[in-house]
Amino acid sequence: MSIRLDLILIALGVAAHAAAARPNPSSHPQITEVLFNVPSDAAGDANMDGERHAAGDEFVEIANPHPAPINLRGYVLFNRRASFDGHEGSGVRFEFPDFELPAHGVCVVFNACDASIPGPLGTTRKPPESGNDSFNGAAVFSMENSSSGRALANGGDWIALASPDGTIIDCVSWGEPKPPPPTGALRSQKVDANPKGSVQRLTPTGELLPHRQVNGEPFSPGVIPTRTNALKNPKKSKK
Repeated sequence: MSIRLDLILIALGVAAHAAAARPNPSSHPQITEVLFNVPSDAAGDANMDGERHAAGDEFVEIANPHPAPINLRGYVLFNRRASFDGHEGSGVRFEFPDFELPAHGVCVVFNACDASIPGPLGTTRKPPESGNDSFNGAAVFSMENSSSGRALANGGDWIALASPDGTIIDCVSWGEPKPPPPTGALRSQKVDANPKGSVQRLTPTGELLPHRQVNGEPFSPGVIPTRTNALKNPKKSKK
């Protein structure tokens, strides 16, 4: 009996070690919306600077679905032509400053190339002074990209959210990017390369849906539609 008990304890110890090595994704923020293929007309002006820009209007929305705040310091967004640590690559990369995302709070990170985004704006060096009323009170950040070449590729790319220790928390991919999305992400999803707008989750555990299926609009940075009305009689998608 004692030998069997020892074996059980050893097995439990191995399981506990494995769980510690692979953090619970529920303790982290998550990607809730991505606009990588900016609509070509004036409706593509996601950052509300008055102009549609193929790179500048790209954004990634991050939400905290938990009842306690999360400090985003050291979390990194990066795509296939960048790296977590920033030592290589010339793609899209943004590292959050010391910023506490409140319980159920939302923040939006714009590429912001050639953009003058209205309202309080944070960067990788400093958080915004307050929520941005132009984006439903969400905390808004700028990647401060100066080149339109630092952008997400419409045909095939991915964007990953990594925790400060480099663990890939969330990864969204589309098309057939090279290099492919990182393996071992706590959560990953492949979406349509041409969703005619952004892709968005309606719930923390939900799949990313083309935004025009959500409510007929191309995107909604800073706003997560309520579950009760989001999929009820959506507007017809624009062609």
